[in-house]
Formats: sequence, C-alpha cells, structure tokens
Amino acid sequence: MSDASSATHEARGFAAVRSSLAGKRSLAITLVNDVGFVGGAGKALRRQAQSFLVAGHSVGGVCGLAQDGAAVVATQGRDLADGWRGIRALPETDPSRSPTEEAVIERVVGSVLDTSPDLVVTGNFHWFRWPLAIVERLWRHGIPVVVYLHDMHWISGRCAYAGTCTRYRTGCNAECPTAAEYPPLAPDRIADAWRDRRRVFVDLGVPLAGNSTWMCERARAGFDGRADVALVPLALDTRRFAPVDRTIARRLLGLPERPIVLVGAIDMAERRKGGHLLRDIVPRLRGAGVEVVAFGHNSEYLPDVRGLGFITDERVMPIALSACDVFLNLSLEESFGQTLMEAAACGVPSVAIARGGVPDIARDGCNAVVVDAEDPHFIADATCALLRDDARRLALGREGRALAEREYSLEAQAQRWETLLGR
Repeated sequence: MSDASSATHEARGFAAVRSSLAGKRSLAITLVNDVGFVGGAGKALRRQAQSFLVAGHSVGGVCGLAQDGAAVVATQGRDLADGWRGIRALPETDPSRSPTEEAVIERVVGSVLDTSPDLVVTGNFHWFRWPLAIVERLWRHGIPVVVYLHDMHWISGRCAYAGTCTRYRTGCNAECPTAAEYPPLAPDRIADAWRDRRRVFVDLGVPLAGNSTWMCERARAGFDGRADVALVPLALDTRRFAPVDRTIARRLLGLPERPIVLVGAIDMAERRKGGHLLRDIVPRLRGAGVEVVAFGHNSEYLPDVRGLGFITDERVMPIALSACDVFLNLSLEESFGQTLMEAAACGVPSVAIARGGVPDIARDGCNAVVVDAEDPHFIADATCALLRDDARRLALGREGRALAEREYSLEAQAQRWETLLGR
C-alpha cells in the first residue's frame, strides 16, 4: 500500500471515509456496478445518483452493460444535468466474452480511477460476476469506497438470498445447497469467496451500507459484528411518484370502474416474489368482484389476471399504482421493497407479508396491512377486508404519502448520506 493509501486508511470503515473527505465541499462521486440502472438494484443505484445530485455533488458511473445514462437526470420538475458526468460502459468485461479475471479487474479499476473520484459507491457485481478484488484494489489505491448491499451476495459465499440457510454466518463452502442457482459459482470456489469477503470487509475495513434494517442485521451477523455497517434506506423522486387522479389513471390503462388490486414484481415467475401464491388468491378476489392487475415479466401469462407486462418507463408506474385501490406485495424474501415505497408515495395502501426488509417500508397500521403468514386465503381475506373499509384504506394512503415525503424522498436520502459521510 502506498503512503497516501496508508494515511487514508489509518482509520477503518466509515471513519476512514470521513477522514478522506474532510474539508471537501462538492464531491466527485463515481457509482460502480455491473448492469448500470437495469433491474431493481440498478434502479436503486440510479436513485442514489439522483440524491447525490440533489445534494450538489458531481456524479458519474462505471458499469458493464451499455445503456443510456440520461435517466439519471430525468427527475420531475428539476434539472440535475449540471452535476451528471455520464456513465462509462465496459461491455468487454461481460463473462460471455471470456475475459480473464485479472483483465476485468484492471479494466474496471482503471476506468474508475480515470474519473478521479473523491468517493466510490458500488452496487451489485453478480450479473457480470465481477470479482470483489475490484473493491479491494480501489481501497488499496486510497480511494474511499462504500459497498452498498442490495442483497446478501457480499455477505455470503455466493447467494443473493440465503433463505433458511445460516452457513453465511459460519462458513459457506462446497456443500452450498444452491450453488447452481443465480448467481452461480463453482462449489470449489465458494469457501474462498466467503473468506475473501471477511478479509475485505473485516480485515481491510471497507464499510458497508444496507438498504434496510433486515439487511444490516444480516451483514452484522454474517461478519460477527466486526464489519462497519450503516443503514441508508432507498429513496425515490416523490415529485414523480405522486397520486394521480384515479379516474384518469384507469382510463389511460383501460381499466374498469370496480375495486382493483395491483400486484407486481420484476419477475412474477420468481418464487421468491410470491407469484405462485396468486393461484389461490386470485379466485377469492375475483369471487368478491375484484379486478386483479399485475405488472412485471410474465405478468401477462397469469390466469384470470390483467397483465401489464414489464413496465420500462418509470413515468407509467404512478399511473398504474394510482389506478388501483390496494397494492399487494407477495415477496417472501426481500431486502427492502421498492414497489412498496412507490405505492406509498402514490398514496396507495399495501397488503404485504412480513418478510425480510419489507416491514421497514410497509408499516402495519401506518401505510399497510402486514400479515405474518404465507397462507393465500388469509392474504386474500385481509385484502378484501381492506377494500371494504373505505375510511381505513384512505387513511393508510394518506399516511403512506406522508411517510414517503418524510423518510424516502431523494432529499431525505441525500441527508442520510451527508450525515454518514460526516458532512
């Protein structure tokens, strides 16, 4: 390690980051992940970019997947373009092109260093299978790095969600029961990957930020309380995600004037998202005269459900949410739940299962009805009860909007980052 690097990291974790940033006003921040702003974690990283821009910093990105970075500054009612430095894509690091691991490390690290960052915030790497060594090398260069946890991949030996498995706490190894599942890793490499994470986040002291209380608890447990972990919840543009007149929203989407329940996820066929529960929920809702609408990959193939498909234009989501009376979230293991946050911002109450980080944003009696059971009949009955209680439903919607404005706006996330970074 160079003398400069040693000085930067005399302290550990966030103390080292704060020491490095002391005295600097506007920061040059570089966001690093593999797929840019695609998918749930990519959307969350884009919103982090927006919150940094709102705080007056300059922001750029390095990712693997080629894309249009204009979406970063496409907020509602304000111009963030002055601070946006663009995003640099490195498609040559795609594993399908068979680059060596060292070539990937050098390409990504070199591209990040070219941006002359004051701070690097990383997201997920596991779609392109970028190695953790990228983070380690940046840290050893003296660059302050914060690794943001969108799931458990940087805590375990390889998996994004551990389910009931607790090996991430004691030592993942070749006996991993899900080694072939996404994100896959050869069994004989899992133990080394688990140890590498302990070396980077415990021995080196690279700090971690989690998107929910649940995620932070998993990180602290996985690193035996020896890693520096802070809570930085997700956020969204509360000017864009705001209530739309229900009659207009339904006309735009061609939906009927009857009780409507909206359900959705990135991929409704993914078991973790609870899509399989709809098989028993939908008939009970339809029997009560409820129209069920769904969005996400495979939503158009769900029986007796009006599928909207995968919504790529974020401007459509407030319309879809505002058209419904209740948003139904069926995730069985979720690190946070951005769609629940979006529903709250649009003044729509939710019914959700108390799993993972969901209770952080779906708060029972505040903006949601939260059930502690995966019984589809119980969930359907709770949803119908909320649909029948107009006063309760409207009150939950109002409280959800207030909650989003208070705790989950871009400004609120920007302030959390500023506090965490000692600014």
